[in-house]
Amino acid sequence: DDSEQLAWLEQALSGSAATWKVVTMHHPIHSPDGGEPYFFLFPFWKKGHKPELRLRDQLEALFIEHGVDAVFQGHNHFYARTVPQRGIRYIVSGAGGKNPYEHEPEPGYVVDEPSRGKFNEFVYVRLSESRFEYCTIDADGQTRDSGWFRKDDPTDSDFDASACPF
Repeated sequence: DDSEQLAWLEQALSGSAATWKVVTMHHPIHSPDGGEPYFFLFPFWKKGHKPELRLRDQLEALFIEHGVDAVFQGHNHFYARTVPQRGIRYIVSGAGGKNPYEHEPEPGYVVDEPSRGKFNEFVYVRLSESRFEYCTIDADGQTRDSGWFRKDDPTDSDFDASACPF
């Protein structure tokens, strides 16, 4: 029974007057499937986990109701970012240390380059009153994904340069 945690989360979100509301969590509620077989003997078992639908059922309506802007999720050892889902950006950033693996291409995910998220990374965020900016930096210091949005923007805007501007 998660009722106490859900009540706490609803109270925290509803009581917040923050310009930007960002949630961090371990298990993803939006994530593409891991793309590589876990063992060559069992090719139907893929690395990574499907989105946690029970968590999505419990949390997504609260996020929408209380104006959450971005949700950072881990667990899967790759990088992926959704296009806004009912106003919320979901970012899987789980390849900070352990060997990363790729994810399956799926509609609704912005990063679908040949590596399919298989790189060690961290996400650098800069917030101002008017903009939410992000850069995903790989282990070689290269910017792999970046952009910005204003409150209630239906899409993200790219930075002019391929390098992180901050």
